[in-house]
Amino acid sequence: MPWHDARHGPHPPVSDTGRAVRLARLVVLGGLLAIGASAALAPAVAAHGADAFVPPRPSDILLDWSFDPLVSLPVLLVAVVYLAVVRRVDREHPANPVPRARIVAFLGGLVAIEVALQSIIERYDATLFSVHMVQHILLTLVASPLLVLGAPVTLALRVARPGFRHRVLLPILHSRVLRALSFPVVAWLLFAGVMWGTHFSPIFNESLDNPVIHQLEHMAYLSAGLLFWWPAVGLDPSPWRMPHPLRAMYLFLQMPQNTFLALAIYSASA
Repeated sequence: MPWHDARHGPHPPVSDTGRAVRLARLVVLGGLLAIGASAALAPAVAAHGADAFVPPRPSDILLDWSFDPLVSLPVLLVAVVYLAVVRRVDREHPANPVPRARIVAFLGGLVAIEVALQSIIERYDATLFSVHMVQHILLTLVASPLLVLGAPVTLALRVARPGFRHRVLLPILHSRVLRALSFPVVAWLLFAGVMWGTHFSPIFNESLDNPVIHQLEHMAYLSAGLLFWWPAVGLDPSPWRMPHPLRAMYLFLQMPQNTFLALAIYSASA
C-alpha cells in the first residue's frame, strides 16, 4: 500500500484483510504446533546446567505470574493508547471505523507478550530449554504477527494531525534506516540472524545469567519478528509492497531455516 493510501484511505481492500486474517490463523496454529513439538522433543533438557528443575504445582500454572513493571506497564500503556486512538478514529469516522478484527488481533498480541514474559513460562525459561523455546515462539510467531495485524501504523496515520503526520510520522516512515530494515530480504535475514545468533553465541549463556541481556534478547526477538511480519501481512503501508505469491514464498523459505535451527539446537543439547 502506498503511503498516501494510509493517509487518505482508511484501510486496504477487504480481500487483503481477509487474506491477512487467514494467514494469521495459520501462523498461530503453526506456533502452537511448534510449541508442542518443542516440549515433546526436549522435555528434560536444561537451558542452564546450574538451575535445578522444580516441577510446578497445578495451581502455579494459572497463578504464578510475576507482573514485572518493566514489562507490564509498557504493555498496558500501549493497550490504552491503541484503544484510545481506535475510539477517536471511530468517533471521527463513524462510517469507516477500525475493523474489530484488527483490535482483537492487536490486543491478542499484547496478551501473548504478557504470557511469554510474565507467566510461569518466564519462571522456567532459564531452567527447561523447551520452555525457553516456547517463550521465543510466542514472541516471534504469535505476538509479532498479531500486533502487525492490528495495523498500528495505519491507525497512527489516520489519527495524526496533518502537521504531525508530515513533520514526524512520514519522515520516520520514509527514513533510509527504516526503508533498509523493512526491505523483505533484510527483514528475513535479520529474523534468521537473531534466532541463530542468540542460540549459538555467548549471548545465550549471558542472557541466562544477566537479567538486562535477557530482556534485551526478548526485545530483539519481538523487534525482529515485527520487521519480518510487516511485509508478509501487508496491512500497514510499507516502502516495499510484495504481491501475495511472493509473500507466500517469503514465509515458505523461513520454514526450512527454522527446521534446521531446531535440529541444530536439539543436536547441540542432546
